[in-house]
Amino acid sequence: MGRPPLGRVIALHRELGRKVALVDGNLQFGDHRVFLDLGLDRKSIVDVVSAGSIDEDIVRSVMVKHESGIDLLLAPPSPEAAELVTHEHLPEILGHLQSLYDYVLVDIDKRLDDVNLGIIESAETMFVVMTADLSCLKNVRLVLETLGQLGYSKSKVKLVLNRSNAFTGISVKNAEGALKRTIDHQVVNEYRGAISALNTGAPFMFTKADSVLGRSMLDFARTIDKGSRAGATQAAPAR
Repeated sequence: MGRPPLGRVIALHRELGRKVALVDGNLQFGDHRVFLDLGLDRKSIVDVVSAGSIDEDIVRSVMVKHESGIDLLLAPPSPEAAELVTHEHLPEILGHLQSLYDYVLVDIDKRLDDVNLGIIESAETMFVVMTADLSCLKNVRLVLETLGQLGYSKSKVKLVLNRSNAFTGISVKNAEGALKRTIDHQVVNEYRGAISALNTGAPFMFTKADSVLGRSMLDFARTIDKGSRAGATQAAPAR
């Protein structure tokens, strides 16, 4: 199932009229290029960091416009190219994006390395996307503990339960008890529609916004829009 950041970005733009950028922060194995059926010839973050100096014009010129209306900063086209992007580049790039967009969402993997910690530091809110299974709950608990040890406040970190109505044997209440945290947002399960959108490169919020999953994502986006400031950067680690 596709990760919530993509649907959330499209919902914020198409349904709420916000100017939104999505940054594929999974530098080695970013997949939004595939999710959105964008070829390897499209520019990526590598074009920004290779420009010599990073400024607003360079960042703007590298953004890729999707037919849904959102702008993307794509991950490098190959794992080896990811080495060109350092932990110092991302905060600088995000600073420029914040002046250009109402929202900047960064989709990162679950590693807490220097690059991802730099993104988290720059973000107003961090959304931890999870499912209700033992392996994921264990990983989320470790992430929460580590972030606490690093000095991040609990209010910065929000929990998002993906596929919330899927039967896993672990209820929302049980998951909250295991994590000792309230789950802040829930996104329903509509596997058939989601996997079809993923495999065709046509996001469900673009083609089927009136579906159960689309309405669930729109509710999520509205909640975010009410509680965030303009130009906010948000990091969303995937499961």
